[in-house]
Amino acid sequence: MFAEDGDRMAREPIGAERLLAEAARAAHGNRRRLASLVDLFLPDTMRLSDYQRVTVRRFIARLVAAVEGDVRQRLVSEHAARFAPELLAALGSARVAIAMPVLERARALHDVELVSLLLARVEEQRVADDLRRNAAANGEVSTLIEALLADADPALSAAAMSLLIAESRRYYVFEDEILPRSDLPADLHYRLVWWVAAALRDYMTRLHGADPAHVDTALMDVASTILSSHDEGETLESAAMHLARLLGERGWLDDQVLRAACVEGRLALLIAILASRAGLDFEAARDMILPPHGDRLILLMKALDVERETAAAILLAMGPGDAGFSDAMNAYDTLAPAQAMEAIRPWQIDCGYRNAIAALATRLAERGSGWVP
Repeated sequence: MFAEDGDRMAREPIGAERLLAEAARAAHGNRRRLASLVDLFLPDTMRLSDYQRVTVRRFIARLVAAVEGDVRQRLVSEHAARFAPELLAALGSARVAIAMPVLERARALHDVELVSLLLARVEEQRVADDLRRNAAANGEVSTLIEALLADADPALSAAAMSLLIAESRRYYVFEDEILPRSDLPADLHYRLVWWVAAALRDYMTRLHGADPAHVDTALMDVASTILSSHDEGETLESAAMHLARLLGERGWLDDQVLRAACVEGRLALLIAILASRAGLDFEAARDMILPPHGDRLILLMKALDVERETAAAILLAMGPGDAGFSDAMNAYDTLAPAQAMEAIRPWQIDCGYRNAIAALATRLAERGSGWVP
């Protein structure tokens, strides 16, 4: 049997491979139509800016490159005896990316957690810069971190220094070629390392004909070594929460410290202070604070009974504009602390538990309410 090819109008035999290829093309077309539909009706507040798109894609590429470079270097230096010289030469060529093209073809990097995290990082940088610019424009000055660094308590001064180091590692990577993986949560770092290992396995076995058993042994050894050296405690989030806990033990998580963190543009510390006062984890507090969820920040500060002047300063520093600021303060004045506390209660639930509840509710809704055996 023969059939016309819609693109080339050529006649060729219909076989299993062609049917599979056409099905794949049709599926891709459906994905494109779905993406166009979503983009057409997506609210403006949910659209990514060009800067966000470019920066997140760049971050993902640099993360993969950092992991891949580490894995390839270890393969060449620690497992050279297992592989042919041609394969070792290819692995040793830093100019040629191997894992990223494989992962892109497989859509392995379309990971909700990874993209969400990197988008939050982009917004954190922008908001932190805005906080500093607004403070400078208003002539506000704070020496909170300087005072903590000079504190007589070595634990407190060390925690302040750890925050500064983590901040520098986080915020200056926008200009660096290598993105530090120590700043990734452990679960994402774990997945990223194994993704890269799987992509390199595909390249080594399929294109170079390397023995799969040798490849698997080498990659598992290298990946395990890399994973064992990862310290999630080096992240900015961990450093900020640790400092906030120490401040809380001394009774220093008051509105004055909150405003000082805002004036200095210490966004991570600002988030950590609010999280500690509200009984939230860092991620939940960050989700409530970063745009486009300014209404949640109003709820959070009202629930904590933050004094009006401090709340106004923080909301104004976040830059909603005059009209937005006026509406925000009207809402702040109208809300009762008890109402606000009840409203933020869902965010006080453990993150894993909260995600499980949301996932379960979604699946039950898809199948209909009630018990389905």
